[in-house]
Amino acid sequence: MTKQIQGAWKPYRVANILNNIELVFKTGDSQKLSKESYEFLYLMSDFIAHYDINGFRHHYSDVRDLIEKLDSDYYISDADRLETDGDFQKWYGSAYNRSKAQITRGLVVLARKYKNVAQQQGNESDMHKIEVLQAVVNRAKKNPGEARELLNSIF
Repeated sequence: MTKQIQGAWKPYRVANILNNIELVFKTGDSQKLSKESYEFLYLMSDFIAHYDINGFRHHYSDVRDLIEKLDSDYYISDADRLETDGDFQKWYGSAYNRSKAQITRGLVVLARKYKNVAQQQGNESDMHKIEVLQAVVNRAKKNPGEARELLNSIF
């Protein structure tokens, strides 16, 4: 990570991050999350790194969980504070704080925009998984060896 100078931190690339998050939300695919977006998200309040980008992607493989987390007025308040807190301005600089606030607000807007889309995609994915599971269970019912293997993998 590049060393930052007090009061003159390098601003985030707002459009890059928001476009990438929109791609993740639109496709429902957390594997499309870029390193730049990941680094922004895990540094936000109330997020953790999940060890690395792969752990983060895995944790939010159901994009509905990420959308639910970001759909919060808390982040709007956090963005407002970034732009108005005198200490933040002194420590990081107005360009950095403005970019972080724009992205934070944008994430909430995107979460709200894609909430229904992600819910529909997630429901379809859930139903597909249930169908696959049902087929595995039906096959296992006919084959005691498969039944034992399936049960051992679950319990």
